[in-house]
Amino acid sequence: MPKERWLSSHTAQLFLPLGAFLIVLWFEAEVPGLPSFVQGIPLWQALGDSAQGQGFRGIFSLHALMDIGSRFAAAAAAIVAAWILTRYAPGSCIRLFETVLNRVQNARGQNFGLMLFLLACAISLGFFVLVRGVTPRLGDEIAYLFQARLFSQGQLSMTAPSLASFFKINLIVDGSQWFSQFPPGHSLFLAPAVVLGIPWIVGPLMGGVAAVAIWLLGTRLYDQRTGRLAGILSLTSPFFWYVSGSYLSHSTCLAAGCLAALALVTSAQETGSRSRLAALGGGIALGAAALIRPLTAVGLAPGLGLLALLAMPNVADWRRRVRRLMVIIILFALSAAAIAALVPLYNLATTGHPLLWGYELAQRSSHALGFGERGDLGIDYTPARALFNTRVRWRWLDGGFFMGRDPIPGGGFFFWPFPAIFVALAILARGRPARADIALAAVPCCLAAAYFFYYYLEICWGPRFLYESAFALLLLTARGAIALGETAARFGWTRSPSGAARNGSVFAAALLIPAVLVATIHVALPTGATGEALYDPVTFSTRRVDAALTRALQNAEISQGLVFLENAGAFYETAWRRMFVDQDQGITFAKDLGEADRDLIAVHGAPYWVAEFNNDYRNPEFRIRQVVQRISRK
Repeated sequence: MPKERWLSSHTAQLFLPLGAFLIVLWFEAEVPGLPSFVQGIPLWQALGDSAQGQGFRGIFSLHALMDIGSRFAAAAAAIVAAWILTRYAPGSCIRLFETVLNRVQNARGQNFGLMLFLLACAISLGFFVLVRGVTPRLGDEIAYLFQARLFSQGQLSMTAPSLASFFKINLIVDGSQWFSQFPPGHSLFLAPAVVLGIPWIVGPLMGGVAAVAIWLLGTRLYDQRTGRLAGILSLTSPFFWYVSGSYLSHSTCLAAGCLAALALVTSAQETGSRSRLAALGGGIALGAAALIRPLTAVGLAPGLGLLALLAMPNVADWRRRVRRLMVIIILFALSAAAIAALVPLYNLATTGHPLLWGYELAQRSSHALGFGERGDLGIDYTPARALFNTRVRWRWLDGGFFMGRDPIPGGGFFFWPFPAIFVALAILARGRPARADIALAAVPCCLAAAYFFYYYLEICWGPRFLYESAFALLLLTARGAIALGETAARFGWTRSPSGAARNGSVFAAALLIPAVLVATIHVALPTGATGEALYDPVTFSTRRVDAALTRALQNAEISQGLVFLENAGAFYETAWRRMFVDQDQGITFAKDLGEADRDLIAVHGAPYWVAEFNNDYRNPEFRIRQVVQRISRK
């Protein structure tokens, strides 16, 4: 075989199981009760009714095959565009391009890290403030902030108000004591910012920490070029900074996971006290992740362990290597367990039993792990449905998050307009992948395996259950882009006045940066259909409802008193937030429960108001009427 070849024998061997894996991901399982936009077109239906019952049903979908084809086409288009740019662009443009890249690559580490952190914080915060709005409207965000408010006041829970049924919302345990159903970790991070009145700063700060940790991890595993490219890619990922620009726990958990990975790799590569201290620090970080999202921490742990194992340098004495590995594992596990032990202690203080979760009290049996009936939801969670959920998550992760629709045909990781999974596969063009490549590829797979046993399919905010594996995906994408650049340079696809093109940087930048800019502009513009921003219709619907309620109250000149909300669906959470998170004591918002309202009226007295919602979340309106004497309503 010639030395300069595109596909090696190792590549061919790895493509076979990978192709089988992709087929499984796009396997067409028909799951009753799920929205039609995530269901493909079964192949038997495309072939005609005569194919029914002949073994075709539920095997493939025409939509899935077209979906894979569009990703190959988009990858090819991106590579051709990069080749044209680097091959035929004027020499002055190439020199300017190389000058910028060289300055980025040769910048002092402290300066680069500081700029990366500040840019990540600024981009996430800018999107948070300018596009989403910093007022929490999603039920998860409200629950996290409610618990953070309790923590800031030195409480674990609050006494439920009298006649609590008028104020019940989802995600809050509604017994004699009220507290969030979620574990305490993220709310603990929010609590100091709540005291300072700036809770919106936590998510962007965690995004900045994660970006810097990704850079340092890439430098440890590979080199400065890979680490810096991965860090820069995090800045260009709308998925990355959109989730960071929120009150959700994923940004905090990602930062903890990145720090755990960095500490473990450092421990594996260093010796002596530095190795032991890094192992302890990594365990503390993973323990913090368990405080925030326990199932995510469980899903990350195997991938992080494999990363530490494969990052450890080879030594002649294998016994010495085993001893070092055992010391790292023991220190890591002990420190992680010490922090994670706070979870059962918190459960004991809130639910009364260390193994009884707030989820179970708030959601009953619907949030149990494993397969079986979800009686409260009328769902039978089966392995077929779990496979379906996994397939959808991966399609969204490598396709875009418009509820199953691509923002740009063939879209890729994090809203990029190219399929990054195929860019990452370019690592195989070098032949045998590095050990770190294998470990990083295992991280999202292990996380997806953990959530295979959890029934819920996240229908907004993208595939956020896989968000904490972003560090691995970004590093693999950077590795693949550089591999493409090096291969292009070997084959003479690039033209450069200097030798910088030989290391693949110019081609990698030409491949990624223009495509990323297109995606960023497409996603970030808050206009038209894109302004629904896209993969979070819930937040933007409740945002409009919240604004309509505020206008109606202002027009009716209501600043205090009792207001019953008719047709109070999910939007009631935004009214609840005003009372129990913002602690606005002026207006008491209550659900309209019909004849039972008289009990609450007896406490507050007349007059009171009734706000009737038109049930139109796109053009919401409230009609408010004052009631001086109790009127019987059906």
